[in-house]
Parts: sequence; C-alpha cells; structure tokens
Amino acid sequence: MEVPVGRLDSTFTGRRNMLEELDRAIGREAGHSANLVLCGLGGSGKSTVATAAAQRAIERGVEVWWVSAATRTELHAGMRQVAHRLNSNDRELERAWGGPESATDHLWQHLIRRPRPWLLVVDNADDTAMLAAPGYSLADGNGWLRPVRSAHGCVLITSRDSNPRRWGHWWQLRTVGMLDPADSAAVLQRLAGPRAGSADEAASLGERLGRLPLALRLAGAYLAEAADNPWPGPISTYAAYQAALEQGGRGNVANQELTQVDPEGHEAHDRAAINRTWEISLDLLEQRGMPEARRLLRLLSCFALAPVPYRVLLDPQVLGSSPLFSGIDSASLWRLLRALADLSLISISPAVPLGAAESESLGGLLRMHPLVRDASQAQQDTAEHRRAYLVLCAELLNQAVPAYRPLSPEDPRHWPRWEAITPHGLHMMGILAALDEPLADATARVADVVTRAGRCQRARGLYAQAEETFRSAVSVCVSVLGQDHEVTLAARHALAAILHFRCRYDAAQTEYRQVLDSSRLTLGSEHPSTLKTWHQWAYLLHDRGYFNEAETEYRMLLEVRVRCEGDTAPGTLISRHGLGRLLTDAGRPREAAQQLQKVVDHMVQIMGEDHPVTLKARSDLARANSECGGIVLADRELAAALTGQLRVLNADHRDVLVTRSRIGALQQVQGRLDKAEDELRAVLSAQTTVIGDDHPHTLITRNLLADVLRDRGESDAAAAEYRTVLRARQQLLGQDHPATRATLRALQQLQT
Repeated sequence: MEVPVGRLDSTFTGRRNMLEELDRAIGREAGHSANLVLCGLGGSGKSTVATAAAQRAIERGVEVWWVSAATRTELHAGMRQVAHRLNSNDRELERAWGGPESATDHLWQHLIRRPRPWLLVVDNADDTAMLAAPGYSLADGNGWLRPVRSAHGCVLITSRDSNPRRWGHWWQLRTVGMLDPADSAAVLQRLAGPRAGSADEAASLGERLGRLPLALRLAGAYLAEAADNPWPGPISTYAAYQAALEQGGRGNVANQELTQVDPEGHEAHDRAAINRTWEISLDLLEQRGMPEARRLLRLLSCFALAPVPYRVLLDPQVLGSSPLFSGIDSASLWRLLRALADLSLISISPAVPLGAAESESLGGLLRMHPLVRDASQAQQDTAEHRRAYLVLCAELLNQAVPAYRPLSPEDPRHWPRWEAITPHGLHMMGILAALDEPLADATARVADVVTRAGRCQRARGLYAQAEETFRSAVSVCVSVLGQDHEVTLAARHALAAILHFRCRYDAAQTEYRQVLDSSRLTLGSEHPSTLKTWHQWAYLLHDRGYFNEAETEYRMLLEVRVRCEGDTAPGTLISRHGLGRLLTDAGRPREAAQQLQKVVDHMVQIMGEDHPVTLKARSDLARANSECGGIVLADRELAAALTGQLRVLNADHRDVLVTRSRIGALQQVQGRLDKAEDELRAVLSAQTTVIGDDHPHTLITRNLLADVLRDRGESDAAAAEYRTVLRARQQLLGQDHPATRATLRALQQLQT
C-alpha cells in the first residue's frame, strides 16, 4: 500500500534527531544498520515517525513500500503487493503464495536484486511470531524479515515489542519515547486553539498525559470541540481537563494501577490517566445526546485491528435489533461514527478502489488505534456486556456476507468484500473459541463466514492460506459445535476439497468419506450439503481412476438431485457436468458430448454465458467433440470458451490454461504441429509455475507435447517427455490409473 502521509498533519512536531538518524540509515551511511525497529508503547507515535521518515525518503528518490502487519491477512497481502511491484508476474505470485515455493524466499530474492535505493516499512509488527518462518523464530532471519544483504535497501519496523532477544542481533532497536515538554504543549495548543488556556497550562496537561502523542491528540481534539460548542460545559480548558483526570471519574479507570515502564527503566506514563482521556471524550458525546457512541466504540473494539468496511459490516438494521443499539437507523449511525472520528477516537477514510462493481458497496474504511482498542476492551461496561457484543458481532459478520444472497466467494466481483471481511471473521472465531462458556449459535455463524472466506482465498489462488483457514474453522467447530454439526461438516467438506485440489488424494478421500457418512446420518441423504459432498466424492473417484465406481455414484446422485432440486437446478447441472467429463475420460466421447451439450445450454440460461462454471463446461464439451471427430465444432467451442474465460479470469488461471492446452491438442489433430508445439510449451511453462510440474493438468499438457514431438519424428525428445510424465503419474496416481497406463502404452509404441 502507499505510505499513509495523511498522518502527517499540522500537529506533527518534534522527533528531529530521530528522523535525521533514520535519514542516514535509509541512505546507507557507514555505521548505520539497514535493519531498524522503532519500538515503544502504543500511542507513542511510532507509525507517525515511520511515515515521516518514509516521506523524506520518497523526496530523496528512494522507492518505498508500506506493509501493515496488524493481522496475518494484511501482512501476506501487503508482501504480495510488494512482490508484484518488484516485477513478479502473476504466475510467480500464484506459485509463491499458493503453490510449492516459499513466498518469503521469493520476496527476498527480488529485494536483494533491486538496483535502486529502497525502503520497506512494516507497520504494527507487534506479533513477532507472525513474521517468522514456520518452525523458526524471527531472530533466525529466514522469514518475512531478514538481514538486508543489499547495498541499496533498508527495512524499518514499528512494534510494541522491545525485547532484543526476540528480534535478533542484526536488528537495531530505537525507542520512540514521549515528546519533549515543549513539543507536547505545542501539539495541544495547535489542536485546542487559543481559548483553552496558556502555554504553561498546556505544558502541565501534557505532563499529566505522559506526553504521549495519541493522548495529546485526543485531549486537543476534545478541547477544540468544546470550544466550538455554544454551551461548552465544565471541561473546556486545559486546567479543567486536567482536573477531570485528577478526579478520575468513570468507575474502574480512575483506580487502576497501570503504570508502565519503558525498556530503559524510566516511568513511561500513567495508563489510567491515558484511559481516562478518551473516556472524557465519550462523556462529551453522552452529554450531547449520543450515549450510543460509547457502546459503538466498545463494539468496534471487538473486531480485528484490520480496517473495518463500515458500510458493509455495520448494518443499521442488525444494530437496531440489538438491545445495545435499540432503534438506531442509518442517519444516527453515521452521526455517531462522525462524532467518534471528530474526537480522533477512530479514523475514517475512503476505500481503496479494488474493483468497479464492489468498491462502491465497500464504501469506506474505519480504523481504530490499538491503544484505544485495548483500553475500550478493558472497560468494566465492556466486560459486563461482552457476550452481547460478541453475539452482535457474529450477526453483523453473517449479515455482511449472508449465505442467502448471491455473494459467491468464487465470483471475482465479490472478492474485495470477502478480503475485507476475512480478518474480522478469523479474529472473532478465535475469541469465541476461547470463551469459558461457549456461544454455540454465534460460533456457528462466524465459522460459516470463515469457511466461505476460505473458499474465496482458494479461488484467488491463495491455496496455503485457504487450507490454514479451513483447518482453523474445523478445529473451532469440532471443539464448540461437535463433529457432526452442519457448520462443522461444511468446514470439513471445504478442507477435503482443498486437499483434493492440492492432489493429497488419500487425505481428501478419508475426509470426504467421513463427512459424507456423517452428513447422511445427521442431515439426511437428500440434504443439499450431503449432495455437495456426494458430488465431490464421485469427482475424487474419477480423478483417482475408478471410472466405474465414479459413474455409479454420479448416476445415483443425479437421480436424487433431479427429484429434490429439479432437472435444471445448478447443483444438478454441475453433477451432469461431472458425469460428462467422466464419460470423456472413460473413452465414450460421443455420449459425453450429448450430455455436455445439454449442460452448457442450460448453464447459459441459468448461470449466464460468462460464469466460470459455464465456460469450464464449454471447454469440456469441446474436448468431447474433438475426441469423437467434431473438429470444426470443437474449434468453435474452444475459441468461445477461451474468449469468455479471459474476460472474467486471470490469464494464468488454471481453467484458462486447460483450455489453451486443449487448443494445442486440437492443432496437433489438425496437423498444425508448429503452432501446437508453441502453444503447448507456453502452457506447460505457465502451469509449471502456477500449479507445479507434477500436477495432473501439467502432466496432461506434457503428455500432449510428447505426442506432438512424436508426430514430428523427434522420437528421443518425445520419449524423454513420456518418461517424465510416466514417473510423475506412477507416483501421484499409481501404476493402474488409466492415465498412467496410457502414457506407458505411448512410450512402448514409440520404442517399438
């Protein structure tokens, strides 16, 4: 993402010596480390200092990338964007972030080769374990953060973690402490204006607030609001504000003994006074007739630290149905959000355009400082209503991506919404799992959202993340809901599907079988979820080469689906599609073509001609037509399928590559061997990068390339390709798989 220069408003002051030191480090002057950590308490201004340093670097011509590490999702997405800006192509990104390669290795290979000065800023890296490679610590230096071995680069981190042992010897830690007395007074005066009191009074209040930049900003914003009010109330000056802090006020905050100490052993600030700072701001809103503002801030603190897409997530109808916000409407909700933002308790910004169709519905993004969030969570009234807040959060998440609306996780138009919701779903699921007294209904709602979010990650090519998401959902569901709950079974189905997709057939088969048996027992043999798992079971049998068993399962499934869902229901069409594919592989292409033609015709009418499933079926129809001699018809269908796929999918999507592979095969049948070889080699290169050189799709393309080389009389080259395919198929599919036997026959015929 871009450097958040909006943080550098007129109130930013001080830090001159630290910024000059950072300038020298970023410029790689002798004696300065290229690995720097700005550490300190929350609210001390670490991110603001990093922003100022980054802005100064940009002005000197340094290339700067900014990544948030507030959540794992943001970290991975941000590092992927950095790799993209380092000229990684889509195929390399798919392979590194969802395939067999290491995303961290890929990123650093590009960083160390960058010939011009660069700066990587990783903000809010409080959880150092998230930055390490699996099974290692951050100090080992083989994860997302590593020693900079380039003469041109520098890495700058902001973190609350100031433990040198966790970072490692190659990092230099710089503590961002409190502002100088004069600077803290200046911040208050710039924000509050001249009517709030004298410079000495501002300095005195600054001391009482520990000279913490965030607390100064909150107090100054409050006093500025009070000054504009015709009836400002008792707290409108520095002195009155300080008196309110001394008196304590709201419940447990005044009596907390939360004095913190910085790494050098000096008293940093009285946290109770800082907590009281934003409670005073909430008191002001309550006095102005907005008592819900306090509860809204408490609710927001229950979500993850990631940006909140408030237009999507804060549904006024759902809020209004809760006793916490009884009767609230959209106008009053917006008034509350603006009031919280005016007092710097939250910040509101427009959403980054992520897609024409979806950016409008996402609206804007809301952020809360970690210190405000932590303090809000610690309040007594939050604890008293914690379960009610969690239930409401679960309902808001569910309403943001309801299962009954057409917000398919596999539809690219909806990916921005799912991407924004995912970190909050994962965070909420973790909180619910840790409760001593489970909230089963809320857990079920959130786990359902998380499972569907994992499907979005899979569709986007983030296969490793998707599997991790599914495993988390399964673990929580089994613990809270039990093995046989409908939501648990859906999560286990999704886990089996990603294992199937990643060619871990044994594990997938075990999981499918268990889920199918449990679904039939608890949900019934005709339940939609049972039928979906039944379809995947038949699909797996097909992929493993058990054609007779797969056909039997497909035909029994179709009898049930036609009776329960209808002859042209989407689920029925998908299973008919699966049967058609199977018939082609089983050597019955004419029967397959008849089946698939009906499927495509109905899919065009019901799903639309550009739906990815329709286009995939059209490509499969073309293959069946080609194998039963319908070359002209196959040529036309493949061209139509590819054109449509390129409209809605990435050029390196696996379905696009399959269609292109079939075009190469058709060119071979037509005798256009030069074009066939060029096309197949291009597809093979892409598939090797995106899905791996031993994926079944890649092996099909390599086998087709061997066929072309054989037809060109290049027997040695063809034999080498056949042997490569044979070894891989024997290992992946087994000796008796029809595809393995077909390659063996082709090799034997070539050798004789």
